[in-house]
Amino acid sequence: MNPTGPIGSGPRIGTVQPPRLSHIEVEATLVRLFQAAGFVVLSEPRISGVSSLPLTPDILVFKNDEVLILEVKVGRERDIPAEDAKGIEMARQLFATQVASSRWRALLNIGNPTHVESALIMVGAKPSGSLRSFAAGTGVKLLSIDPEVIRRAMKTSDEHELKSIFDEALSDLPSRER
Repeated sequence: MNPTGPIGSGPRIGTVQPPRLSHIEVEATLVRLFQAAGFVVLSEPRISGVSSLPLTPDILVFKNDEVLILEVKVGRERDIPAEDAKGIEMARQLFATQVASSRWRALLNIGNPTHVESALIMVGAKPSGSLRSFAAGTGVKLLSIDPEVIRRAMKTSDEHELKSIFDEALSDLPSRER
């Protein structure tokens, strides 16, 4: 007799599943990680033109001459469809156009960014085939982070440890200077 039921039907008896991370917890932790790495962070930016898009970015970060527009997805190993990245790419294109405006740069208190990138950060989720194809065709960066890395960052307030976790978790970040 198999004590767990049919193969693959659920967790094994005696194993403890960690509590599921919420989108709010993950986003707040990512903000702390980016701040520890020296980025200026706007969480849930409400910027004229960007906020009216079908998908408002979760986080906008900038450092030196680079702006990163980030969307966060949290799941239980579910596939993330390509539709989840289309809005973030539209936001990147609009922002890249608008950031040329000195009014926008003054509003955000940034210099003259030469790189505007977009990334979809997936925690406990994975990209579907259609999302991989979309990302390859548009340049949207797909970053997967193990939920345990987020949990580890949630447990510390040490800036050096947060920077170390940032370097570990976001080593594929499309950043020229970290």
